[in-house]
Amino acid sequence: AGLVAHYHAIADSDTLPVIVYNVPSRTGLNILPATLKRITAHDNVVAVKEANADFVQAMEKIRLCGDQATFYSGSDELIVPLMNLGFKGVISVLSNVVPEDTSRMTTLALNGQWAEANALQLKYLPFIQALFSETSPIPVKTALAMMGRMTDEMRLPLVPMTEGNKQKMAAIMQDLGLIK
Repeated sequence: AGLVAHYHAIADSDTLPVIVYNVPSRTGLNILPATLKRITAHDNVVAVKEANADFVQAMEKIRLCGDQATFYSGSDELIVPLMNLGFKGVISVLSNVVPEDTSRMTTLALNGQWAEANALQLKYLPFIQALFSETSPIPVKTALAMMGRMTDEMRLPLVPMTEGNKQKMAAIMQDLGLIK
């Protein structure tokens, strides 16, 4: 009831559309399908970022709420599998580093070109795992710094990526041709 009241208060406070973020690994709370149905009943709640790897629950959420909200993957490692269930795209960390391929992957999936979309998903899986090997956004900032797109400075409480994980990520990025 508290989550429903919270989201509805936000949705009532402005005319901007609201996206529900279900990211249990960050919040320590998973929004259950029945609760999500009540939240998405509000006209101003238009989408859901789902970052729970429970596919049965994802299917139940689509079944209950798919006509009330658009669903986006909140887990880069599950973009294509979730789109196969009816999700429309991704709210992504990976896209900060490889925007063209992330867009291509989602477009292929939206067009039903599953073999090609799956190939991209699998190609980037080791890199996605590296991007989540430490607290986000540390790895993505580190990856972008390795590519010369930004500095690798972190603000506390974030600290630089550990050297071991940084080396693993650099090797993966080299294999992908993202860095030399």
